[in-house]
Parts: sequence; structure tokens; C-alpha cells
Amino acid sequence: MDEKSEQLLREIKKYQKSTAAYEKARLKMIKREHRALGLTDAVVQRELKSINVDVKSLLKDTAAEEKELQRTHKRFLALVRPPILPGGLVLEIPPDPNVFDVKPPAIQGFGGGSFSDADCGFNLALGETNLLVSEQGDGWGWQATAGSPGISTLVFLFTPPRAGNILVDAYVDFKGQFAISAHDHWYTSTSADIALSVSSRLYQHYWEFGPGETIIDEHRTSSSNSGWVDRIVKLSYSTSISANDTVLIFVEVVLDTNAHSSHAKVDVNFKTGAERRIKVPLVQIRYF
Repeated sequence: MDEKSEQLLREIKKYQKSTAAYEKARLKMIKREHRALGLTDAVVQRELKSINVDVKSLLKDTAAEEKELQRTHKRFLALVRPPILPGGLVLEIPPDPNVFDVKPPAIQGFGGGSFSDADCGFNLALGETNLLVSEQGDGWGWQATAGSPGISTLVFLFTPPRAGNILVDAYVDFKGQFAISAHDHWYTSTSADIALSVSSRLYQHYWEFGPGETIIDEHRTSSSNSGWVDRIVKLSYSTSISANDTVLIFVEVVLDTNAHSSHAKVDVNFKTGAERRIKVPLVQIRYF
């Protein structure tokens, strides 16, 4: 890797640390604002008591539903995975002199947003990120705050043998499952959200941004859903490159989850067991 590329990676990691610190400060500030404005469960409960609503009974119902949601999600996540369909990546046969395969290991991995490097569960040797999120809201949801999405980035290196125009095909293999539930009531502010997406970009002398693809997009207020994800995504884009200068290829996975109130729960599992992971098995570079 050339010196310019190494410097870029150092700057990116420094930026990720600063954004993580900013996110913590932002959430603290929002909580203080909610307390100042009276947007808390305690204030709502006090107002309900003033009009003779049985708040104790409502709190008892909330505690019971919180436990029931946990049992429900255990059943969701215990569902047997459907059989894997035959097939997979079809590589260039016979080899094409204009096609170059960039395969694991990844040279770098880093977390961003609400994810630390450890949260991303990187296995650079296999080109994997392994994500596991289990989140249930607290109370009635009036003082809930939406955090930043978690970002997991894998970096691959390609040294071009010659200058020219290239087509980049980044393959991302998603295998995992999710469960989401939300049951709003007249006295709560309840919602649950899961959004999972992937995109790719590259850097040589400048940034070239590729496309993005949505994998999961679930938003609930009074219903539940669960399912397995078994999908290979191909992210394709083109650019021009010069010879012998390092090309850094970034594959970025973004996971945004929110559960507002004890009546909401989300689970996302792309980590446990060999059958759950997010993997970049191949980035194919084609001169044209």
C-alpha cells in the first residue's frame, strides 16, 4: 500500500473516533432537553394520575408485555432456517486477462456511528463483519431518543497493472435473521425500526461512489414480523484508474435499529453460528 493510502485510512479512523464521541454528547443533550420540556414518562404518569387514571395498573401491564415480547422473540429467532438454494457466485471461466478478482483478506475494518470496531465482529481473513443487535425500549417511550446508525466498513486493496476504465462488481453475501415487534397503546409512544443497507465506494486519487442496496426496511407501531435473510447483492459501478497506484475499495454496511418503549423490541443476528454472517467473498475488477 502506498503512503497516501495509509494516510487516508489513518484519517478515516481518526474521524470515526471523533464522530463516536460526538454521538455520545448528542444523546446526553437530547435527554436533558426532554427533561427540561417535560417529555418524560414521569411527567406523563403524573398527569394521568391527576385525572384519576390507574397508572399502577398500566405499569403492571407494561411489565407483563415486556416479558411477553422477550418470549415471543425467542420463538421468532428459533425458527428453522429454510434450505439454501443451490448455486452461488459464477466466476469468469476461462480466465479473462481483463478481469481481476480481489478476494479476502480485507486489509482493514473499522466501525462508525454507534458501532465500535468490536461491535462489528470483523474477521478480516474471511472478509466478514458479524453484527448482533438485541434492543428493547424502556418505559412508555416518551423520553426515547433515536441513536445514530451503526456503520461497519471493510476495506480491500487493488493495485492496477495498467491504466484504463474499469467496472467494479462488489459482491456482498448476507445470511442472518431479524425479528421486530411494537404494540402501541393510548398511553405510550411506541415504535420499532430496523433498516439494513450496503454500499460501496473506492478511492485512488479521488472518491468514486457506487450504488447502495436496502436489505431490511421494517417499521412497526402495532404489529410484528420476523424472517431469514439469504441474499447476495452485487454493487456495480465504473471509474477510471491509473497504473500501479493503490486503489482502496470500501464496502460499507449500515444498520439502524430503534425500539421506543418497553412495548417495542428488535433483534438482528448476522453473527452467531457459521450460517449467520455478512461477507464480501469477491470484488471483481473488469477493464473495458
